Amino acid sequence: MMNKSPSFDDTFNAKKDIYILPAGFDGEIYLKLNPDVLKIGMDPALHYCLHGRAEGRAFIAPVLDLPDNFDGPTYLKLNPDLDSVQDPALHYCLHGRAEGRSFSMPDIHIFGEETLREDRKTILVVSHEASRTGAPILSLNIVQNLVERYNVVALLLGGGPLIAAFKHSGAVVISFSSSISQSPAVISEMIDSLSGRFDFKFAIVNSIESRLVLQPLNKHSIPSICLVHEFASCYTNPLEIFKYTSNWSSEILFSANMVLENALHAAPNFTKKVLSILPQGRCLAPLSEMKEGDVEEEFSRIRALMRPNGMSHDSVIVLGAGFVHFRKGVDLFLDCAARVLNSPGGEKCFFIWIGKGFEPSKDAAYSVYLADQIERAGLKERVLFIDETPAIEAAYLEADIFLLTSRLDPLPNVAIDAMANNLPVLCFDKTTGIADFLDVSDLSNYCVANYLDVEDMSKKITMLASSNILRKEISQKSYLASISYFNMVKYIDSLEKIAEKISSTYY
Repeated sequence: MMNKSPSFDDTFNAKKDIYILPAGFDGEIYLKLNPDVLKIGMDPALHYCLHGRAEGRAFIAPVLDLPDNFDGPTYLKLNPDLDSVQDPALHYCLHGRAEGRSFSMPDIHIFGEETLREDRKTILVVSHEASRTGAPILSLNIVQNLVERYNVVALLLGGGPLIAAFKHSGAVVISFSSSISQSPAVISEMIDSLSGRFDFKFAIVNSIESRLVLQPLNKHSIPSICLVHEFASCYTNPLEIFKYTSNWSSEILFSANMVLENALHAAPNFTKKVLSILPQGRCLAPLSEMKEGDVEEEFSRIRALMRPNGMSHDSVIVLGAGFVHFRKGVDLFLDCAARVLNSPGGEKCFFIWIGKGFEPSKDAAYSVYLADQIERAGLKERVLFIDETPAIEAAYLEADIFLLTSRLDPLPNVAIDAMANNLPVLCFDKTTGIADFLDVSDLSNYCVANYLDVEDMSKKITMLASSNILRKEISQKSYLASISYFNMVKYIDSLEKIAEKISSTYY
């Protein structure tokens, strides 16, 4: 027969002098606060005296300071890893609040449901957020094109300034009081609800950041296309992410061959599906909500900053754009500037970067080093940073060359827009799908430098800066090739045909 574990009373009677419990000790509360003790089946008072006191374990229930809308069952549902927790309110107060756990369903906002037409199929377009950045702008353009033929429901998993533009598109727009893009339980609940409310024929899930909708969609037999723009090597767990995407999507479309190759390298054998490449069309960002007069004033301000009075008429402006981040290679942009300005023919160049994030007084991770690089390389008179602006078109008008120095950037809208504005675009090989495009367009000799080779890049910049005729020739060739390659009408047509094809296999 197995010996019974000694109780507190047995041990206390044997050694009364060392087993003293603090006033207010409650065994049941101790076990609730310390579920590992409950799991091993040890007497709570005995455990406290032997171990708990030295470990600083809690033994008195705290005063529960719960949010007004806290709901215990919902808390457990939204946090399935807590399935063994007996007191959700206590767990939230002790741990959940500090861990940032969800405890209630976010408020859902549904706009435009009255626009649905009975004679049209209803489809779903999912965007991970509504910021004025690449993927959400593509989502908006997809919605704007498809509302001409479908009832489109735009599901926005996160917020942002584009919500108004989505609403203006004519789609049904679903948004939330807080981001749910990283909340699988909330997303599952929402898809369950939406699938009962709308008869979706298919779903277009834009960006791998929106992937958590795929499994719930699959559960409801809603075919889905996942549009992948992200490089797998930018994630710490690419195999898990891409396996999930492959398992639950009906089709995966990559925006560039380079993105597909990177996925296969970072997550080998992650799928048995046929993988397709479909370069996106050129995306048009919605007009700023600024008043017309303010927009004109901003255009004038940007043009004056880029070409101030007194600047030589033959000066060459090299433009870079994007959020100031290591991935965007702003340090490489500055390195190129230093080499070009110190090269014969480069003395008439100026380098301008437009975008948020250059804050040396606040950003000690990157901006402070960029500022130091500018100072030590003697670039202060030839390099300018301009904050993000709704008048980016003014920058394209004043620039002569667009320099894409990103370390990894699938198909950045700014590069596509630059070519559409008659600017030659230069980039590094193996860093972006733009390099693939330039290669197939016979422009790589002039526009694609060796991988992160700033010396090679600076030579190409200087060559174009030194010849107006060559620069105009490359600009024109880039423009003509880009408007054919990055064609939104053709992109939507291809996307629609693929979606209808996979939809037909479900019904």
